[in-house]
Amino acid sequence: MSSAEAASLVPPIILVDGHDVMMFGSVAAAERFLEPWAVQDDSAAGFDAKGRKLAFYVEPHSQKGWMNKLFGTPPGRVRIVAAQGSADEATLKTVLGRYLSARKPDSTAHGSSKSLEELIAETYPLARLG
Repeated sequence: MSSAEAASLVPPIILVDGHDVMMFGSVAAAERFLEPWAVQDDSAAGFDAKGRKLAFYVEPHSQKGWMNKLFGTPPGRVRIVAAQGSADEATLKTVLGRYLSARKPDSTAHGSSKSLEELIAETYPLARLG
């Protein structure tokens, strides 16, 4: 990932797995959390704080070294960049509203009147992993 690509993403980085939501304070923290298999089987999904969809890829490790020859090359590192296309704030608001409704049934988050920033602020303490 280039520094320009990392700088274009606005934290928190929001990863979505079904109905579960995980938030990270940086791109690097989210990259360390994701496993290469989640990227390779297309189960990884996410957004930045502006509602931009994320794209994931696995950066392969070097083939060099006797350890790699003996044990095989380990899977690469996950990298996160902004996906092509426009932001999808509506989808992210829906995901966060559902998550908050499940975690805090008394929350008014599922109401469409809250802004994306308000939903992220309410979700962050519940979903923060890194």
